[in-house]
Amino acid sequence: MNYRGRQEKLGHMLPEQGIDALLVTNLTNVRYLTGFSGSNGQVLITPAEVRFFTDGRYEARAGDLVEDAEIEIYLTRLSDVLGPRLTAASATTLGVEAATVTLAARDDLSERLDGVELKATKGLVENLRRSKEPAEVDLIREAKEERENHPMTE
Repeated sequence: MNYRGRQEKLGHMLPEQGIDALLVTNLTNVRYLTGFSGSNGQVLITPAEVRFFTDGRYEARAGDLVEDAEIEIYLTRLSDVLGPRLTAASATTLGVEAATVTLAARDDLSERLDGVELKATKGLVENLRRSKEPAEVDLIREAKEERENHPMTE
């Protein structure tokens, strides 16, 4: 899969959304952007950087699965490492996936990220996922053929 291409497309979309960075928390979207499959992972996208965050339980798994993103492990909470990354990127507006981030998580980020405005986003990654890359089309075709050759019995 072309993770770098997906990340770059998303990074180019940020200015038109009025955000400096996007925090991706939907696990399907995290996997689409990095290849990571697990129950705890977040991706920070800026026009210049892609960073994958998780806690220590997934350090080895992230090292094996995450592609085209810097990996950062946090000890207690995401906001502890997110704030310095946003400062380093000079990001003052952070997009968050409105369908995934709970009100409690949004409030926590808002309290802990001084000088950063949070802005709800909808469907940015999902819209990218609608267009299939040649490798994805091949996998779909293979799955279809497999199903035709080995129909499920009832």
